[in-house]
Amino acid sequence: MDANLYFALSSGFPQIVGLLATFYSINNDKIGLDDFKEWLDETNNEYAIKMIENSTQLQNNLSNFMNANHEENMNKLSELTDLVIDIASKIEGLDKLTDSFIVNNNLSEQAVSILRQFVKSKSPNMHYMNNSSLDGYQHDYILEGPYDIEYDDSVFIEDDIKSLVDKGLITKTFNSKGGIIYNITRQAVAFIKSTDN
Repeated sequence: MDANLYFALSSGFPQIVGLLATFYSINNDKIGLDDFKEWLDETNNEYAIKMIENSTQLQNNLSNFMNANHEENMNKLSELTDLVIDIASKIEGLDKLTDSFIVNNNLSEQAVSILRQFVKSKSPNMHYMNNSSLDGYQHDYILEGPYDIEYDDSVFIEDDIKSLVDKGLITKTFNSKGGIIYNITRQAVAFIKSTDN
């Protein structure tokens, strides 16, 4: 197959997915294929409309996807975007380009602060401690170094940590006694470097 033809065909998938992600990001209501095509027409994406209309299989698959739960679809598109950026960041020539697209990915300021502290500490691990206090539970995140993680909003600390795990910026493991240990990832280092720049 001619290289130019192959590139044209293979570029159709990321184009449709990218447009679909944009469409989902500005629509919170239940949406269908006709709504998507109407939006493509309004935004002058005639090529994407032709791709869809020329493939019954693509139309059926898009309809099936869009008939699923809206929030779940948003999460899937977000995960795919993160994965594409992560893969591109490992390819020479594209790695610098990804710096322009790495944003906070809906992470709270506290989550980014926690991650920055973890990265800057050079600590390989962060341990979770659940210590009871008079006010309920005090959650402590202990680094293997001279400092511990500092945070202000204890109500949402668990949600912030979970969001970092879900984004693949830290990983969650367990020690032999069942204690929770978090590990930093290369993606986290690249993320903090890009935000600091």
